[in-house]
Amino acid sequence: MTKKVSQTKILQLFSQQQGKCYYCGQTVEISQDSKAGVSVDHKVPKSRGGSNEIENLVLCCRSCNVLKSNHMDFELLDCLARIYRNLNIAEQMSLKDWIKAVKEGFEVSLRSELSPMHAVQAVLDKSPIEETKTLLGFARELESEFANDKADIQ
Repeated sequence: MTKKVSQTKILQLFSQQQGKCYYCGQTVEISQDSKAGVSVDHKVPKSRGGSNEIENLVLCCRSCNVLKSNHMDFELLDCLARIYRNLNIAEQMSLKDWIKAVKEGFEVSLRSELSPMHAVQAVLDKSPIEETKTLLGFARELESEFANDKADIQ
C-alpha cells in the first residue's frame, strides 16, 4: 500500500520553494484537482527505493514530473545541463530558461511527429507545430535518448 504525502509536507515544500517548480521555476498552485496544479516528486523515485521523507520530496509542475519520470533528479538535471553546455548557449539564455524550453519541447513532441531535438528547436524558434504524436511514441523515444545518453557517458 502506497502512503500519500501529507498536506502538511506539501505546504512546507510549497513555502520552501516559494511556490515554484523545483526543476523549471514555473509558478505552481496547490489544487484539489489531482489533474491540475502541483505535483509531488521524489528526488530518489519510490521505484528506486526512495521514501516520502521531506528531504526526498520536491514540488514540481506536472510536465516536469512526467519528463523526469522515474529517474533520479540529478540524472535529468545533469543531462539537461550537459546539453546546455554542449550547445554553448549560456550567453543566449539561462539554464532555467533552457529547462523551460526543453519542457515546452517535450509537451510539443507529445503532440507532434517531431523528435525531441526538433521539438525543442521549434520552441526556441517559435515555429508552428503539427500535432500528431502519441504519448507512448514520445515515451519510447525519450527512453531511447536517455539510454543512449547514459551509454555515451559510460
